[in-house]
Amino acid sequence: MTRYPGGMGQARGGWTMAGACALAGAGTVLLACSSFGAADAPNATEGGVTEAGVTDGAVPDGLAAGGAAFCALHSSAVLCDDFDDPTHNPWRDQSVDDAGTLAVSAGDASPPNALHVTMANLSTAGSGCHDSYEMSGQLDVAAPKGFHLEFKVLLLVGPLTGNVVIGPGVTLLGGAEKCEYYADIGLKPSALYEEHVTTATKKLDSMTVVKPGEWNTVSIDVAGTDTSRVVSLTINGIVALDKKPVDLPCQTASTIDHLSVGLFCVERSLGADVDVRFDDVLLTVP
Repeated sequence: MTRYPGGMGQARGGWTMAGACALAGAGTVLLACSSFGAADAPNATEGGVTEAGVTDGAVPDGLAAGGAAFCALHSSAVLCDDFDDPTHNPWRDQSVDDAGTLAVSAGDASPPNALHVTMANLSTAGSGCHDSYEMSGQLDVAAPKGFHLEFKVLLLVGPLTGNVVIGPGVTLLGGAEKCEYYADIGLKPSALYEEHVTTATKKLDSMTVVKPGEWNTVSIDVAGTDTSRVVSLTINGIVALDKKPVDLPCQTASTIDHLSVGLFCVERSLGADVDVRFDDVLLTVP
């Protein structure tokens, strides 16, 4: 099944990623995926569910007890997508470079579908980075007390030896300021990026590592108001970053403008394919 019948390459919007690309050195991918095919990808499991769909009795994360779809349990969410309903598509704008792909595919660990994003190995010549992502329609949701973002991610590492900066990520607006939050995961300890318009991008490093080849649950939480506002990163139930103060420009940014998912700014110097799948994307406000 394909959810995107037409061409995908469009002008980027919302996410600048310039600050993150300045921070990210060789071996770091910003939301990148590879060109691995299904036959090349290692078998991944989640809660006892293989990609062939054989379970050991655990409930797949795409379904709740009783068989309810994930998003059916979150009807009040700002945005939810389990990529299982072809008539539900909250994503409006895409930016997919020639080396990238973006599609909903069947047969993943969280049945029946997941978002599959890839980026082929780019030439090490030149500078800059490449994208393969999609962005929601403008949300314009008041979030004076922050937000809760969670999603599941499967990173098929292949030859990758470093980290990839992945989404989903949230854009908060406040006056002339725009604050964007997204995660950095891979074989090295995970991190959280807080990107601003008026000041340099901040990277918060943790000691927590995701499990490549397995589904991981990641959440980003921004909580509090003004000078008490903090951000946290949780991976597979482990608090990787606990209530770190946000920078001054983001203390009063309180309108959710966009949610983006995919690979952002894959460094040309990475020298490897990256293959990422996303599922059960959920954004709520307190």
